[in-house]
Amino acid sequence: MHRTRLLISTRTLPIRNLPILKCGATRVRNLMYLLDHGHPYAQPRKIHGQHDAFPKASDFGLTHTGIAAQEHAFVVMRHPTRRFLSLYFDKVMGDGTGRFKRMNQLLDKSKGFTRSPQTPLDHLKNCIALADVLEHSMQDTDYLPPNGHWAMQTLRLGVIKDCRLKVLLLENLDAQLGALLRDIVPDIDDHLSQLQGRNQSVKPVDPQELIIPALIDRIAEIYPRDQMLYEQAVDLWRGIDPLTATALDVPRLF
Repeated sequence: MHRTRLLISTRTLPIRNLPILKCGATRVRNLMYLLDHGHPYAQPRKIHGQHDAFPKASDFGLTHTGIAAQEHAFVVMRHPTRRFLSLYFDKVMGDGTGRFKRMNQLLDKSKGFTRSPQTPLDHLKNCIALADVLEHSMQDTDYLPPNGHWAMQTLRLGVIKDCRLKVLLLENLDAQLGALLRDIVPDIDDHLSQLQGRNQSVKPVDPQELIIPALIDRIAEIYPRDQMLYEQAVDLWRGIDPLTATALDVPRLF
């Protein structure tokens, strides 16, 4: 059951989630807490520290076969470039720099990187420098230890396969959560409306300005399986209207 320990659960409903950092994990945890406790968590951005609030799927005696038979076990995926930019703005340009000192020290030594970017081009150069650091880290863990914030989304691909998890896309997360959970939480939309807005830092530049082919291609080089699986998930959702879909319509990746 060691793999099913990676999935968090609600206590009162058969909802299982495989968390992936920078893929809506904060919002999903806050929703699960609300469903169990009847009120939102007081400090939504610090929900990850509440480990005891989320039992593991294995605590219920569930094996991967048991989870595969359930309709409300899921994983959230995100466009790799958008996930990368979230890391950049939160942990390099945002208030997360202090918790990621080694990564930021390496960036400060990188050619073309600046702590005072003035233009979208400056930010793009910073992103290329960050991509180089992350690529190096995947080849040499002594250079930069692994961390879930930049680990591949497909790191737990075996769990996703064995548990036959359903897939939601961060880009349309609330609507797809509604489709997945409405049969067991009829007022899911009211619950979602009680949550704080997305866990987003203030951006010094519109991230959309940085989503250009050069960066998309560079991130796809570093995260090729993530790109492939994300595109597969997008294709699976094509033609499904989450506003009218039910849990039975929500696709499984495998």
